[in-house]
Order: sequence, then structure tokens, then C-alpha cells
Amino acid sequence: MTVNGAGLSHHDPGLSDGSNTQLFRRHPKLLPLPQADVSRESLLRFYESQLVPVHLATLLGDFSPAQFVATALLREFLDAFNTAEGLGHFDNAAKFGALHKRALQCAVKSQSLMEFWDALAAAMGGEYRSREGLLAFFTLPGALQAAALATLGKQSQSIIEIARQWYTESKAVNEDYATKIGVPVTKMARLTPPEGVTGAGALVVLLPALSTNSIRHQFREAAWEHFAMLLGIEKYVVPGQGELPELVEALFVNGGNIEKGAKAPANVPETVARVRTAYPIVDAFSGTARAFWFGKSQVDMVNWLVCREHADTLAASPVADSPLLTVSAFDMLQEVTETRHGTVRGVGQMIQNFEALADGVQFYVEIKILPHTATLTLGAIQAAVDWFCEEVAKVGGQSSRGYGFVRVAVVRPLADGARYRDEYETYVRDNADALRAGLVDGTLGTAAVIF
Repeated sequence: MTVNGAGLSHHDPGLSDGSNTQLFRRHPKLLPLPQADVSRESLLRFYESQLVPVHLATLLGDFSPAQFVATALLREFLDAFNTAEGLGHFDNAAKFGALHKRALQCAVKSQSLMEFWDALAAAMGGEYRSREGLLAFFTLPGALQAAALATLGKQSQSIIEIARQWYTESKAVNEDYATKIGVPVTKMARLTPPEGVTGAGALVVLLPALSTNSIRHQFREAAWEHFAMLLGIEKYVVPGQGELPELVEALFVNGGNIEKGAKAPANVPETVARVRTAYPIVDAFSGTARAFWFGKSQVDMVNWLVCREHADTLAASPVADSPLLTVSAFDMLQEVTETRHGTVRGVGQMIQNFEALADGVQFYVEIKILPHTATLTLGAIQAAVDWFCEEVAKVGGQSSRGYGFVRVAVVRPLADGARYRDEYETYVRDNADALRAGLVDGTLGTAAVIF
């Protein structure tokens, strides 16, 4: 699927500084990092260039080199982009919160400390500052840079707080400044790196994602819309407001719910088998009656955002040659600010922020059908796919604002899918009266009222 800005389902109104922006849904993935010995000489040179306040020497001396490098780099960033005394530009809860959020995002998408620095400066809107000390960071061995980024990905909040303390105490090394703000003069020290250092082996990153459950829901609802069309049942937005019992319609729209205290019929396995045979979309997507579950569905689904972080997973897939596999998932995100216009007197105006995926991103979705699935169920699945492609064609949220619409290409079609769909539609039309009656009376063609 190629997505037109797949947006979030939920957002908060607020100011446009991004302080209350909800992050796009994240999915954790373990990514390998280069592992190699870091030379003692390179570490000694780096530590020699980084003086630390004596007050923090014990704490920073216990840090791993990766933690030390990460903390030193954020201290350098605060020093470079601060614009006033004290914390100045960053002495603000919203700004400092934004720094934490952006540092985390930039760390997990960057491949080097140079890339991280540039990304963070751009994200925070900082003006260019010449910093001679940056060379010490950018020339560190690649394994150590990767380990430092891994640390920022896992410990960004505490690392930023310690960096802030390092930065503020270092300013008081100047006696005049220390006297002016009424603090003791800070004494500085040099640390020695610990022995036996290696680069990090792997990092868990939280990748932007659309949940498979969300996409599965769209296909389930597409199957129901198609089925209701064949039977001439009007689809209501709220289950139960039409001619069907509420739980019957809920079964097909979202899988339904089991009610506490409800009594199951005498022979549940036989009832389940009869319903799954009579209503192939229940066999395909399963769900619950008032008092029991219809069992495992015939459909398993998985999906991946086509991006650099999933290149290994998608190497043998039909999208293995996509150029998007060279692009980081975090470079596919955009932060959106939209304004609802008010009346002449300003009534109703609201600014809202949310994250969206950029236009043109792709998702690779696999619909796995279990072996020995009945042909009518295969037809229902094919009909759901076709209806989704032709009538739904959206994922995620904010569709009313133009987000989440997709162009769908079936890259590995179901063999004989068109024939299966024809057989399924013929079955539904030939048995329309009985199928409709089972929905309306809540029996679904069984001997008992199960809804």
C-alpha cells in the first residue's frame, strides 16, 4: 500500500510549539549495531578533551564510554545553542521537554554522531554555531558512535539531565560569573576511560508503525460492508440502530464482545461449526457471540513499513527492490499543525498538532490464509480484499482531513481468487433469505439464540 499521509487516530488540541504532540504509534524492533573493539588511544584522546566538574567526576567516571560520549555531546549541544545566561533558551519546561523528545528521535534514526548533531540542530531550530570541539566527537570510532547513539536511544532523559548539570556547573569555572550568580567556582578534572571497551551489539528502536490490528479491522469491515450489500442490509454507524441486534452487527464490524454472565448453548462446538459454515466471513475473521468465541480465524495478517530498518525483514519479499528500503522510518514522519478557522468573532478556532507519515510511504501487508480453508471462506477473503481496494482504501486516522488514503497494489494475488469470490457471492445471493433471518433473530442459522 502506498499511503497519502497516514495520520494518527487521536490527537490533542493545543499550541503549535509541539509540546503536547502525540507521537505516532511505535513498534519496537531489535537492530544489530557494528561491534568492534574501540582503541584505547582514541578513548584517551577523547577523554583528554572533555573536562568535567569535580562535583560530577565520580558519577561520570562510573559511566561507560558510550554514556560518557552521549552526555558530553548533549552538553556540547546545550553550550552551542544556548542564547542567554544560565540555561537561557532551554530554561523552559516546554523547550527542555522538546529537546528530550527530539534527541530521542534523532538518536534512533541516526547512523553517526555527525548525523545526530545535524538532525537535532534542525529539529530544535538552532542557528549555526561554529564548534571546534565537535571534531573530537565526529572522529570517534564508528562502533563507539553507534554505542553512544544506542545509549541515547535508551537513556535519553537521564543523559540530558546530567548533561544539563554538567553544562551549568562548567559555566561557573569563570570566577566573575560564579560571583555574579552566587555559586562557588567550579573546579574541573580529567577522567580516564575504563578498560576493555567494545561497541554495542544491538539496540531496540521504536519504529513508526500502523498496527496490524488496525489494518485487519479495515479488512474485516470491508468484508461486512460487502456482505451487507449482497443482503441489502443498510449499514449503520452505531451497531444496533438498524434492523440487526447490536451484538450481531458488532460481530461483523469489530469482532463483538462476550457479555458477563451470558449462558452458552448446550453444544458450543457444534454451534460454532454451523455458524462458520453458514457465514464464511465469521470463518475468515472470527469473533464472539454473547457467551462464547468462534475460534481462531482463518486469516493471519502482518505488515511492515517499507523502510531502512525493515530492509532485512523484507529482503525476500516482492518489495525487496523498493528504494524506500534505504530511507529511515524516522525520516518518513512529518509533524502537522492544522488550524480550524473560527467565526468573525473567533468562535471555534483551534490549533491542533499530530504526527503523520509523509505522502508516498509504503506498507507491505501479508494476508496469510490457513491451510484447508473452505472455498467459500476463500471467496469471502477475496471479496474483502477487493472491497477494501475499491471502496475503503484508507488506513490510520484523520481521513476527514485527507490523511490515510492509500493506493493498493496486490503483488501476490490469491490463486483462483476471482472464481472463489464468484462462488461466495452466488452462495450468499442463493441463501439470502435464510442468512438475513439468522442475523435478524440472533441465531445465525443455529437452533439457539446466541446474540
